[in-house]
This record gives sequence, structure tokens and C-alpha cells, in this order.
Amino acid sequence: MSKMHNKKRNVGIIYEQLILYMCNKMLENKKDDVKRASKVVKKYFSKNTQLFKEYKLFKALVNTRGIDSVLATSIIQEAKKACTDHFHENNLESEKSNLIFELNKNFGKGNI
Repeated sequence: MSKMHNKKRNVGIIYEQLILYMCNKMLENKKDDVKRASKVVKKYFSKNTQLFKEYKLFKALVNTRGIDSVLATSIIQEAKKACTDHFHENNLESEKSNLIFELNKNFGKGNI
């Protein structure tokens, strides 16, 4: 079952955009905005969430460097297996939907 990639639902991109948003608001000295974004990060990326597990996997793949193509293929296969074995897909999709809804509601659609 192949799915098309949707960058709006990519947990790595969302997390990085939240961090970038918070950094920008810190530079602008908008502490309330930083606090709101920080609450979202703590809520959706705490250690017991599916989003946190997916983000850890994403980060491990992004930070892997300097390996040959055979090992890279093996790592990707293991990552795919981990996705099917360690994630509760319905919970993960529900968490992503709730996160995106909350981001749009609190910060405006397209701002993060």
C-alpha cells in the first residue's frame, strides 16, 4: 500500500517550523507567542506520543551521513519496518490531524 507524501503532514518539517517560529518570536520579544508555541510542542511531542516516535525516526534518517548505498538501502528498509511495527497508524494520523488543526486555529492557516 503506497501513499503519496504530503509535506504538510511531515512531522520533521512541522517540528522544525515550530522551533523556527519560536526563535523568531523570541527575537521579536513576543513572549506570549513563544509560550503558545512551546505548549503545542510539549503537548504533541512529549515522549509518549506517536508524533515523538516518528520525529525520532525522521531525525535519525536525516542525520545519517557518509554511508554507502547498500547500507543506506538497508537503513531505509529497517525504517519502513519500524513504521509498520512500532506505530499505531490511526493514532499517529489522529495526532497529526489534531496538531495541524491546533496550529491553524492558534497561529492562522499557513503561518507554521
